[in-house]
Amino acid sequence: MRENYCMLFGQISREPEIHFELDTSGNKEYRAGILEVMTCRILSNKNMGEEGSAIPEDLNKSCRWDYITVFSRNSEIVFRDFTELKRGNLVRVKGSLSTREVIRKHICPNCRYMNDYPGIILYVDPLCVQKVSESISEEDAILILQDAREHSNIIHLAGFVTMDPRFHECESDSSRDVLEFSIAGNRIRKILEDEDTRRTDYPWIKLYGELARKSVGQFSRGSEIYIRGALQKRTPGIIRKCLRCGEESEDKTDIMEVVPESVYLIRDADSSDPVDNPSYLD
Repeated sequence: MRENYCMLFGQISREPEIHFELDTSGNKEYRAGILEVMTCRILSNKNMGEEGSAIPEDLNKSCRWDYITVFSRNSEIVFRDFTELKRGNLVRVKGSLSTREVIRKHICPNCRYMNDYPGIILYVDPLCVQKVSESISEEDAILILQDAREHSNIIHLAGFVTMDPRFHECESDSSRDVLEFSIAGNRIRKILEDEDTRRTDYPWIKLYGELARKSVGQFSRGSEIYIRGALQKRTPGIIRKCLRCGEESEDKTDIMEVVPESVYLIRDADSSDPVDNPSYLD
C-alpha cells in the first residue's frame, strides 16, 4: 500500500528563502525554495501531552501551533509558487512528506571543536503552494487558523515499521506517555531532484497519551500500518559528546515528526497477507 499525502493551511512565518544561480545571459536558474508555515490543530484528550506549542498557552489551551518546513528543489515549482510569496501570506500547501540525510554540526563549548553528526531532516515536498490571502497580522492569522484547525495540518501516511516501538511512561502525567518508532514509506511519486536510488522515506512517528498506551504491542518491526494525523516541530535539547575532548553538552535541534490521530494495522510483521480483522486505533 502506498500513501503519502500532506495538506497544510497556514501563514508564512518568515520571508521565504529562494536560492538561484545566474546563467550566462543573466537569467535566474532557480535551485531551491524554503517556506516556514505556521499551522494550527486540535489537541485531543488522548494527545494532550504533546510538547512545545509555539503560541502562548493562554491563547488557546486546546490547540497546538507548529512551524512546518516546506522545501522544494523543483525549479518550476519554486518559480511558479514561491517567488511571489511573502511573510504573512496565508497559503494552502499540497504535497508529500520527505526525508533527507544530513550532517548536523555542533561546536563543543569546551574545546571549540566542530563535531559532525549524521541526522535526518523531515519536510513537506510540495506539489503546489497556493496563496490564499495577502499579508495579514499574526493576530488575525491566529483567529483564522483557529477556525480552520481541523484542516490546517493533515497527513495520511502508510509504511512498514522499521524498529520495535519504544514506550516511555511518564509516572507523574499519563497524558505524556509516549510510543515512538520510525517507518519506511515508499514514495508515490519520484522527486526528480533526488538521486535515482531514493525511493523510500523514514519519518519518525510519535504517539502520545491514551493512543500510545492502546498501541503498545499492537504492531512491531515489519508491520505495515496506515496513519492519519499531523506534523509537529519541536526543538529538544540533545546531549552531544565531543569527538575530541569527550565533553558532553546540549545541542538545540529542530525536529519534525508525525503525530497520529489514528493508526490502522494493514498486515502483521510475520505475514505477507493483510490481516483478516484489521485493527483501527484512535
